Parts: sequence; C-alpha cells; structure tokens
Amino acid sequence: MRCGPSATGRSISAGPAGSSGTSSSGRACGSRSGPTASAACTKGACTTRGSRGPSPCSKASTRGRLEPAKVRDADPLVVFAGRHIAEKRVPALVPALVAARERVPGLRGVIFGDGPERDQVLELIARHDAGDWLRAPGFVDGAEVEDAMHRALCMVLPSRREGYGQVVIEASAAATPSVVVQGPDNAATEHVTDGVNGVIAPSADPADLAGAIVRVADAGTPLRASTAGWFADNAERLSLGSSLRTLLTGYADSTRR
Repeated sequence: MRCGPSATGRSISAGPAGSSGTSSSGRACGSRSGPTASAACTKGACTTRGSRGPSPCSKASTRGRLEPAKVRDADPLVVFAGRHIAEKRVPALVPALVAARERVPGLRGVIFGDGPERDQVLELIARHDAGDWLRAPGFVDGAEVEDAMHRALCMVLPSRREGYGQVVIEASAAATPSVVVQGPDNAATEHVTDGVNGVIAPSADPADLAGAIVRVADAGTPLRASTAGWFADNAERLSLGSSLRTLLTGYADSTRR
C-alpha cells in the first residue's frame, strides 16, 4: 500500500507496511491504531477498517518528492489536525494554549478535525473566552490544513496512544516542529528527537504542554531548520520502499529459522 494524501500535501510515505492504505479514490487511509491525524481534518473523508476499527481517510495527494519544505520563519500559530477522540486528548489543548499565550505574545491556535469530543473543545474555547484567537473549524479542505501546517510554530499532538504518529512526519516535512506527550503507548514519540524536530512533553497537563510550546517558540527558526534536517535524514527510512524492504527481510529471515 502506498501513502496517499496527507495533511501537509507533501511527498511523504505512510508508516510501516500495513499501517495505512489508500481508498479507491486515492485517498490515504488511517493507521492500524485508528484514525491518523491528517485523515480526520479534511472534508470528504472516506472510511477503511483497520485492526482497531474504522479509520477515516484524507484527500490530497502526497506522492512524489521526499525532501522537506523550505525553512521559513513561523507565524505564532499552533496546529492540531486529527480526530477528536478520547485517546487524542484534544480538549487538553485549550487550557494549554491559554497558558502558553501568556508567555508567547499573539499566539493563536487552530484545532482541525471532528469527533465525539469536539463539543467539549468548543465549550472550553467559549469558557476561556478564546474565540478571537483559537479556532476549531471542524473538517476543512486539505489546502487549508497544508497552509496552516507550513506556517505553524508547531504541531501539537497530545495523544496518550498513537500506533504510528503520521502527522509528526507530515509536520517535519513542512519544517514544522512537533510537540508530543511521553507515554508507553504513544509511538509518535519515536518520531521526535527532543530539541531536534520538536519537544516531548512529560504529560498532557496544561502546564507541561504550554511549557513545551514555549520551548519551541524560544528555539525559533534554528529548530525549524533542524526539523527539516531530521526529515531529510529520515525520509528514506520512513519511505514505503524502505518499510517493505525491512518487512521482506524480516519475513525471509523468519522462514529460514
């Protein structure tokens, strides 16, 4: 299976073989662990069934080049793109962004996607009177997500569990650092080298997430440059061809035993 559309629209592969698929229309499908972050943020998502149930699919194409985006200065914008489900802990973003904004002047946020916890996200935005700088627009066109991802200060993924964490790779391809949360079931942390292409927060508590966002802001453009470098260094390892070679080599070794 080949990587289809991503949130960023850049040329990146899906995770290890079997972790994602493509719909008949060419849309990239979610991972085995459930919805991928990018899959849930665009209109017209399709649905496939992974080992943990249905997962949505995004729309734009990501076939082609494997080099990262050109490094540019970031807007003071924090992005989340994904399903609003319990394991992703999306509501935690609102108080975290409120706290981070006290230390990063002019900070804004956009929380793409939809799901069972979106109402709670909207309620928290209203409770904190944050509607003028923090949006949760639901499903949007892929081009809007791509634009936001490229301009963003960082992408924040507060999940307690991720089977792969494709959106971290997509963010890195856009030279945008990621903030993820340490946890035994969060495979997204495997794609973040703290201080190189993002920050690993110790928990999803507002203070910890806010602190991680502030670290990214303080690191500035050099962190974006090292994020682009991380993607360039790891693109081949993360590509479908490399994943298939690893899978086939492991299969061949197992048959010899």
